[in-house]
Order: sequence, then C-alpha cells, then structure tokens
Amino acid sequence: MAQKDSYNFPVKAQYRQMWCDFIDERIPRANRVRSKMRVLCFPGHEGLEVTEVYDKLGIPRQNIVGIERNEEAAEELESRGLGIQIVREDLAGLNDHPAVSDMATQVTRREVGFLQKK
Repeated sequence: MAQKDSYNFPVKAQYRQMWCDFIDERIPRANRVRSKMRVLCFPGHEGLEVTEVYDKLGIPRQNIVGIERNEEAAEELESRGLGIQIVREDLAGLNDHPAVSDMATQVTRREVGFLQKK
C-alpha cells in the first residue's frame, strides 16, 4: 500500500485543530490528568497529530502509542524521533498487543467521564 505524500493540507489541519479543541474544552490545562493521559492514535508517517495536537495539549510523548501498519510509513515515523511507541500492526492484530491491552485495562469510569460532553 502506497503512503500519501503528506497529510499537511487544509482539511486535515482543520480536523487536527477541532480534535485539539475538543480535548482542550473537556480536560482543563490545570487538571493533572493531561500529564497522565495515554493516547492511542494513527499518527501517519509525518506524526502531525502528535506535534499539532498532543504536544499543544501537554500530553507527554512517552504516553502516546501510534499505530501504523505500513512498514515504510512506520520507518519514516520512527526516523522523526518523536519518542512515541510505534505499533506496526493493523487493527485486527491489536487486541493482543501489550501496549494496547495495557492501555485498555487502565481506563476507568472517572477518566471516561472527562470526555463526556459538558
């Protein structure tokens, strides 16, 4: 599967800003939850979601797991040195992956409540 040249175009940038705003409105900056949040995402070969969303929100990169099934894209993402964990699998194989199952077991009702609409 060929990868896109870039995800840095207006519609994707608007999506990333909306996602950032959504999280920002529901989890205040003063709340210590942000420094403990764990993120599972599809960062793409450029990692723009990491740099344009999660960095702005103050979510530590070591708490981010990026999923990328395309080996070429995963290698490029890794070469950017973002400091996130990269899982080289498609969605079908994620149920048994330690990084994903560990993350899933740590979600509590309280944490889920922060994301509910105010």
